[in-house]
Amino acid sequence: MRALAAAALALALLAPSGARAAEPAADDSLDLYLHQMADSTDEYFGDATAGFDTTGLDSLIGVGGIAGRRAHGPRLRPFPVLRYHRAEGAVAGGGARLAPPGGGVLEGSGSYGFSNKGGRYAAGYRRTLLLRRERRRAEVDPFAAGHIGDGMRVDVYVRYARETLPFMPEHATPTFGSASALASGDVRQSVYESRGVTTGLEAWLGDWRLRAGFRHARERAMPLATTYTLFKTGRVVGNVAADDDEYSEGFGGLAFLRRDWDLAATIDGRDGGGDRWRLRGALGKGFRVTSEFRLTLQGEYGAAASLAPRQRRFEVGGPRALPTLPYNAASGDHVLLGTAELLWGRGLFEALGIGHPRWLVLQPNAFVESGAAWDAGRDVVFSKPPSRAFQEDAGLGFALRTGFPEPDTYLRLFIAVPLSEESDVVRLGLGIRAPLDLVGRL
Repeated sequence: MRALAAAALALALLAPSGARAAEPAADDSLDLYLHQMADSTDEYFGDATAGFDTTGLDSLIGVGGIAGRRAHGPRLRPFPVLRYHRAEGAVAGGGARLAPPGGGVLEGSGSYGFSNKGGRYAAGYRRTLLLRRERRRAEVDPFAAGHIGDGMRVDVYVRYARETLPFMPEHATPTFGSASALASGDVRQSVYESRGVTTGLEAWLGDWRLRAGFRHARERAMPLATTYTLFKTGRVVGNVAADDDEYSEGFGGLAFLRRDWDLAATIDGRDGGGDRWRLRGALGKGFRVTSEFRLTLQGEYGAAASLAPRQRRFEVGGPRALPTLPYNAASGDHVLLGTAELLWGRGLFEALGIGHPRWLVLQPNAFVESGAAWDAGRDVVFSKPPSRAFQEDAGLGFALRTGFPEPDTYLRLFIAVPLSEESDVVRLGLGIRAPLDLVGRL
């Protein structure tokens, strides 16, 4: 059964798609944005939903003083830093990005954890060396990052940080589960401390993104700092201890994206020595199923050294992987995961003829997921997972498209049911998702 499902998933991921190319949207405004979100099928559910830009993230002309005209807006952009985690307590701080007259973008931030009494800070500089845009605009954002499809661009950067990082970052929630950790303590996203410097080069060339760099860092465990919860449930879970590690490593990655094919792929690797290497690849493909349904298939495979530090190993638990499994429940030096999600293009309230605000468009969806994390027992890239390592779940939910931080980001309220004995209990949850989130931001 699993072999047949895996074969079907692989064939579906590699099959060509008849999806049409995304069309760029007209100049945005709040009213137009909300109107587009409320439209059915063609405007809301079709490929064009990935084309509009309300955040300016694709506005790249003028970064680093390259050809083009800069925006007339402020060259200083502040931002807050707010979160809560059991290993830090409440964390508060802020930062700012500055586009100096000489070109490039400077960024700095600082925050303080009130329970572990620890400071976190970061400082970095990014400069665009080459920029050739396919679409020219008069008004631009000097702080915008690169995206595949925005033309040729080459950036160089350097960054020093003392920061809190999550285990298995590819599946981690953006804020480490702050809300539920504060409410009940029943969140198992574990974190560790990293302090070091990173230098790198990123290039966006046609449908490809290339990334390479060097990093030197020191990592250490973070113990539980607080058991406080708002509702005093007594279900606080400890923070998994990372292995103390100091390393110098090269890293690199290659990514591919064709929006008109609804196809994306990425492969990333880290060196760090014979007992620290890590490789991971992911592939995602979207399909139209009739005029009102879209099927999104994703898969990932990863391998690490058998003696790799705990924080470099792989997991399959959590709302962005197998939601019926908690974080840290299944860990190994290898991982294999496949997901399928079927999304209905019409909003529930619209289909029922119920009046609703323009922004409240709930799209019903169904999903099924299967994955395994296991130890190969030796340093190999390819290893066959034992059948007993696989765990599966299925579920139903509603997707609310937010358009932030990316146009295709949505909130998924779901109920997931385990399909294997090894999985945990039925779970009701809320997760931040995107159609190809295993591949990541490209």
